[in-house]
Amino acid sequence: TYLAPMSVETAAAWDAGVDITTDGRTWRTAWVPLEHGGLQGLGVIQPTLWQGREGEIRMLLRSTEGVIYASRSADGGWTWDPARPTALPNNHSGLDAVGLPGGRVVLACNPVSGNWAARSPLTLLVTKIFDAPAVVRNFFAVSICSGVAMSALVTIPNAGLPNCVLY
Repeated sequence: TYLAPMSVETAAAWDAGVDITTDGRTWRTAWVPLEHGGLQGLGVIQPTLWQGREGEIRMLLRSTEGVIYASRSADGGWTWDPARPTALPNNHSGLDAVGLPGGRVVLACNPVSGNWAARSPLTLLVTKIFDAPAVVRNFFAVSICSGVAMSALVTIPNAGLPNCVLY
């Protein structure tokens, strides 16, 4: 199964999900439910995914609400829990996450409150604890720079050494 994170932005709402396929030829969109009625802004976009324990897929989303939103799929990405706010601030800037061996997750983001607030510092947050889709805690933070853009996080297997994280 292949998952491609996606989002759609219209003048009325922003929504996210994944395009999913098992054969690479036929795709279907699995939307992340989001209650737009309680939002101040348009919604969520640009999901980042990683595989959690026992086949669970985890998702974090950029939002217009001042915090990162989260969802999860217990069936490999075919259906998703409703997106819920986390306690992590988000200034409406992009973010990227990668799962590491042993269950840790590295999240690259600008943990700054406020819609369209400053895009620095760029910070790597590392955690092993995602208790529930909307609960993220015990992050270890490393601010790596200010005034730069981040494109993506990737892991690279390295001949028996722990995976390297690049940004």
